[in-house]
Amino acid sequence: MYLDYVTSVFHLVDARRSNSNDANHVNETDDGDGGEEQDSPDDTLAAARQFILRRKEEAAKSSSVRGPSLAEIELKCRFLARREKEEEDPWAEG
Repeated sequence: MYLDYVTSVFHLVDARRSNSNDANHVNETDDGDGGEEQDSPDDTLAAARQFILRRKEEAAKSSSVRGPSLAEIELKCRFLARREKEEEDPWAEG
């Protein structure tokens, strides 16, 4: 399941990048109040990483689920495999 999620994130990142060239593009995940919308699609790597980290915290409290940890590893591996200079590294400190 996490492989589908990571694949979808990269499709959304690519779509967001191609749409960013459009001057009329409006961020559909922005609800205008400045807050983060919980059910919005994770169209950035940083948002995806935060989602995975929240799942890891929840899994640590309830049971030993390895899916969120595997998802984080997969996300980072794919990021490194296709790394482009203009992409912000969500694992970078500071």
